[in-house]
Amino acid sequence: MTLKEMLDALAAITGQRAPRLCLPWHAAMAIGYADQLVARVRGREPRVPLDGVRMARHRMWVNCSKAERELGFYAEPVEAALERAVQWYRQERYVASGLPRVSRAA
Repeated sequence: MTLKEMLDALAAITGQRAPRLCLPWHAAMAIGYADQLVARVRGREPRVPLDGVRMARHRMWVNCSKAERELGFYAEPVEAALERAVQWYRQERYVASGLPRVSRAA
C-alpha cells in the first residue's frame, strides 16, 4: 500500500479529504521546520511533524510471510487496522470531536 493509498483509505474512514498537494521533499522539510518553530512559540504540537516528513521520503515495505509460516500469524486488511486507529484517536481525544464518525458497514 502506498502512502497515497493509505491517505485515501483514511479519508474514506474519517470522511475528511485526503491531502491533494504533493510537495518536493525539501519543500516539505522547510515547511516542517517553520511549523516546528511556530508551534514552539505558540506552545502547541507541530501540524507538520519532521519525523513524518522524513519517513515519507522513504519507500517502506513489509512482508509478513515468515510470521505467517512460522507463527501462524494472519495479517488483517489494513483498512480494519486504520479504522481501529481512527476510533482510538477519537476516543482519546487526539483529534477534534467534530470529525465525522466511521459510517462504513462492517
